[in-house]
Amino acid sequence: MPEGRPSPEGRDGKGSPGPLCGRPTVADVAKRLGVLRYVVSHALTTPLPDDLAEWTKGWPAEQVQALWARFDERRDEICASVRSVGLWDVLTPQERAFLSTRRTRCRFSPCSTGCGG
Repeated sequence: MPEGRPSPEGRDGKGSPGPLCGRPTVADVAKRLGVLRYVVSHALTTPLPDDLAEWTKGWPAEQVQALWARFDERRDEICASVRSVGLWDVLTPQERAFLSTRRTRCRFSPCSTGCGG
């Protein structure tokens, strides 16, 4: 088969098309949509550390730590939910890193995985 052409066997050797193997199926699109829902939801509900520091200026350290703990719990809940609906293996490595790692960088210093968090 010429390089760059879709394989008739598909990415998994069973005829299932993948991102590099021709047109995606409705199921493939639905899975990506589900993944993106989780990624976007996490991005919108988790503040950047610089923003959180600004918002909590003057708070006692215990309250700031408790707030971060709540964000960590929420992150863990999202990851558990992604796994429970069978989408964890659909995530790209960057999406896995983004969902499972505490955002520790400011908005102008993308992390080493390229996730921007």
